[in-house]
Amino acid sequence: MVETVNETECTIDKNVISKTVYKTSIIILETVNETENNMNETDLYDVETGKNLENLNA
Repeated sequence: MVETVNETECTIDKNVISKTVYKTSIIILETVNETENNMNETDLYDVETGKNLENLNA
């Protein structure tokens, strides 16, 4: 997992400074890639009938 920290600072006036710190993580992208890989390896099924679509013609 890769984590990045970003910080932005905005001066509203000389007495008020707004600072925002936020973290983003690449673990979400890793999870999406794993899900896509699993879907590619999974047989296709008809949701309504539960039949394997790849073997319908057999």
